[in-house]
Amino acid sequence: MELQLTHARRSALPATLRLRGGPTLAAGTLGFVLPLYLALRGGGYEEVLRDQVGIALWWIVLVGALVGVLPAARPSRTQLIALGALVAFAAFTGLGALWSKDSGRTISELSRLSCYAAALALAVMTVRVGARRALLAGLAGAIGVVTVLALLSRFHPAWFPANETAAFLAGARSRLNYPLNYWNGLAALVAMGIPLMTHFAASARRIALRMLCAAMLPVMAATIYMTFSRGGWIETACAVLALLALSPGRLPRIATLAVGAGAGALLIAAIHQRPAIDHGVLNTAAAHHAGNELIVFTLVVCAGAALLQAALALLEASIATSGASRRTLSSLARGRLARAGLTALVVAVAAGVFVAAGGPHAVSHAWQSFKSPTTGASAWSGPEGHLLALSGEGRYQMWSSSLDAFSTSPLGGIGAGTFQFWWAAHGSIFGYVINAHSLYFETLAETGIVGAALLVLLLGAGLIGTLRRLARPRRRNRAQHGAIAAAIVAFLVAAAFDWVWQLPAIPVTLLLLIAAGTVRDRSRDAGEQASTPARAHIRTRIAWAALALLGAAAIVVPLASSVSLRSSQAQAQQGRLGGSLASARTAASWQPYASGPALQQALVLEQSGNFTAAAKAASKATTNSSSDWRAWLVLSRIEAERGNAKAALAAWQKARLLDPRDPLFKSR
Repeated sequence: MELQLTHARRSALPATLRLRGGPTLAAGTLGFVLPLYLALRGGGYEEVLRDQVGIALWWIVLVGALVGVLPAARPSRTQLIALGALVAFAAFTGLGALWSKDSGRTISELSRLSCYAAALALAVMTVRVGARRALLAGLAGAIGVVTVLALLSRFHPAWFPANETAAFLAGARSRLNYPLNYWNGLAALVAMGIPLMTHFAASARRIALRMLCAAMLPVMAATIYMTFSRGGWIETACAVLALLALSPGRLPRIATLAVGAGAGALLIAAIHQRPAIDHGVLNTAAAHHAGNELIVFTLVVCAGAALLQAALALLEASIATSGASRRTLSSLARGRLARAGLTALVVAVAAGVFVAAGGPHAVSHAWQSFKSPTTGASAWSGPEGHLLALSGEGRYQMWSSSLDAFSTSPLGGIGAGTFQFWWAAHGSIFGYVINAHSLYFETLAETGIVGAALLVLLLGAGLIGTLRRLARPRRRNRAQHGAIAAAIVAFLVAAAFDWVWQLPAIPVTLLLLIAAGTVRDRSRDAGEQASTPARAHIRTRIAWAALALLGAAAIVVPLASSVSLRSSQAQAQQGRLGGSLASARTAASWQPYASGPALQQALVLEQSGNFTAAAKAASKATTNSSSDWRAWLVLSRIEAERGNAKAALAAWQKARLLDPRDPLFKSR
């Protein structure tokens, strides 16, 4: 009797918190708020912002587990595999600090992965099978809002913050990048949203929602065009093909995509006819007038797309109620074997035409052009010319350098976050590079076979788990899984040749999709929860709470150090050298192994004229990051200022050895 009363008291609080429709509201809010917030804050790229979000997510997981509100449903095996792979990837990345040449940057990558693990854990704990549609709707809505704001920022830039990217990269002024501050990242996020938006436009229960989603498709096409991202179009094409290949009811989706493509082409043509908007020459009266015109034209085009989609919805409803149509569809279903044979014949004929028309030679030429190391200002041949260019802009060289780094340490890699130093010392061309412009090559270089295998397990569990649910017979909501898989494909393609992994808004969107695509069946979930003892629930909640504490601990230290370091830099700019030095020392006390706090101390001490102490701090920075040429260059300058010519020359030669192609060293 006492045990029953105890169990009743334990379950009473969660029952009071589970309002009607609560799981659906929670899933929809998570899908909408988290990606949108990150996207509007520069994609979440800034380290302090990213870590603050990670702490907040782990706090929600911890409190939800302790109170008993979470998990809302028992995770599926695939979800646990994906989460386990991500947690193991984070743990191995942190372990890499033992052999990394810059432990501070490696721990920073650990905090990034912990933030991503928090997003996946919260999604796994929150999303039930019945709330999956709400999560997808939230994601589609968030990407839709980002798309509208992005396009408006080009039509009327005065309404939005100044273009930060154009301030230091003038050649990219014509490329739409707000709010993620990176054009290829914006295009990738929109490409991931297109299959979701198409799904709701073709299958939403309410015609009004179908019309709204269809109206968004031309805006998304215009946004991708304005980024002038070749990758964005490739990702979109792959996502659309995957959507059509994997989703049931292809005809409604084909019709919806045709409406969106036609309306998008009209909008793109209107933009192209206004060079001031097309090329980013915005601070003129002509650009202001063109922006007003395009806003009106966009509204008209989107309204037309919405009306056409409404007509398609009414036509589909009419066909669905026709017995003759059902018989026709049934006869078509019986002809699957014939359709498969026809498809094989078409593919064979297309392959023959491709070979006869010189396709292999064209592919070989394109590959040679891609390998061309065209970078910098010479790569900007105008927006339209850039779309047609075949140069990889140094990507081939970066990928080759990644494989070279991997060959030196194949098991554990060179250390997460250190590719930029490897590239500076060993790259075949000059260019300031932080990431290898490929998640797969960079992971292989920085974390070796083990890290790459864990990443593949994470991504594979998400995609394959979604496809398995799509293939199950009599499976409900197969169209949702087709849209999820298509969006995941868009990310996988984008990650192959760009650094989208470093923009948290994009991988967080991916992880929410993985959680939605691999959620447990309703029937299995109900059965297993009913048969699970109360103690098992307690153990599960304790496990989630422990994971949250460990995840937050992985973020707290680098976050505290980064906050102190930012404070030191701000005070130094204001001339408050005493406070700046104190904040830099606080940052170093949090991360004594990191080079950033030590280097900041050196710069502040140098500015105050204490060259002896500055040289000691700069030497500490070179010890903590022996491959960072910038620390050696600062040490060289400080040694010269204190009159130690021999030490200054030795440090300068070390810096040149670590960055031999930099014109800074060639000019001396």
